[in-house]
Amino acid sequence: MAFKPLDPSTASKDTYDDNRIPEVLKEVVDLINDKNIQGPAGSTGAKGPTGGGAAAFTGPTGPTGAQPTGPAGPGAIGITGPTGNTGPTGFAGNTGTLGATGPTGTQGPTGNSTGPAGNTGANSATGATGPTGTQRNGAAFTGPQGPAGPVVANKFDPPNFDPHIVGAVWNPGGATGVGVLRISNG
Repeated sequence: MAFKPLDPSTASKDTYDDNRIPEVLKEVVDLINDKNIQGPAGSTGAKGPTGGGAAAFTGPTGPTGAQPTGPAGPGAIGITGPTGNTGPTGFAGNTGTLGATGPTGTQGPTGNSTGPAGNTGANSATGATGPTGTQRNGAAFTGPQGPAGPVVANKFDPPNFDPHIVGAVWNPGGATGVGVLRISNG
């Protein structure tokens, strides 16, 4: 393969080096190694005389000059330059829209929040019945009310088991004394 590089003095300055120097240097090295560099053209022979007759003939072409192979290039291909800086990070994309709200779950069974009923307190004593009044004009007459009997309202008798009601007071085992009452946690 014969190679003829561009002449820097005649080539356009905008296109002479379009990042092709490494490729051109590789071709030059290959040409030198293969010894097939094309030398300059030899001189052209003298033009023959023009004939006086009908048509003139062209004189013979002069011999091509022999040229020696040019010297080797200045050195090996240079090292690759450093990698350029990384460009800035692009802007973050828009946040996607929120998905639809899922359906509401079914309600669980209702718990039993009412504790067991407490013990019934002791009945107070019944007051004495007053005397029966006399009748007037055939109608019954109610006499005055009798005095009230003794009332058992000054004694608190809490249940002796935990009623499982938050804040309820109970007496474990029916004990007496200070500090025996408990408060239920439910």
